[in-house]
Amino acid sequence: ARFFEHCLEEVFSQTEWPRETLVTFEVRPEESTVWLDVDLPEIEDMPDKVYSVNARGTDINEKAMTQKAVRESYAKHVHGCLLRLAAIVFQTLPFEQAVISGFTQRVSKRTGYLEDEYIISWRVRRSEIELINFGNLRGVDPIEALGDRGLIRKMSSTYIFQPIEPLTQMAGTD
Repeated sequence: ARFFEHCLEEVFSQTEWPRETLVTFEVRPEESTVWLDVDLPEIEDMPDKVYSVNARGTDINEKAMTQKAVRESYAKHVHGCLLRLAAIVFQTLPFEQAVISGFTQRVSKRTGYLEDEYIISWRVRRSEIELINFGNLRGVDPIEALGDRGLIRKMSSTYIFQPIEPLTQMAGTD
C-alpha cells in the first residue's frame, strides 16, 4: 500500500487546481480501491462576475452573475474536481475502484460554528471513467459525467447543495 500511496502523493503534489483543493486518501490494494476525501473550495471563492470586451475592443465590461449562475458554476467545479481525481487515480494506479467524497466548510445551523459538511460522495469504477472522452473535455458536462450510479448528493435543480452522509469504509464492502 505504501508504494501506491507514494505514487499517488507524487502526482497530487504536481497537480494544480484553479482554487484551493486539499486531498487526503487511503489506498486499499486488497480491495483494489482508493478512498479519497477532498476539501472543496467554498462557493464564496467562486467568481461572481463575467467580463467581456466591448464591440469596439476598447473597453472591458463587467457584469454580475446571477446567484443561480454562480451556483451552477460551483456545481460544475465540484463535480469536475471529483471527475479529475478519479481520472488521476486510474491513470496512476492499477486499481478498479475509487470512492471520492467532497466536503466544504459551512456555519452549522445547530452550533453556529464553522464545520465540515459533505456535499457529494461518489463510488466509481475504472470502466466508467474509460467511457469518457478526455480528448474532448470541453464537450463533457461534469455534472452529467458523474451520472447517478454510485453518486450520493442532494442538489436542487437550482444547484443548491444540502449536506449528505458520505460513503464510508466498512469491513466486507466493496
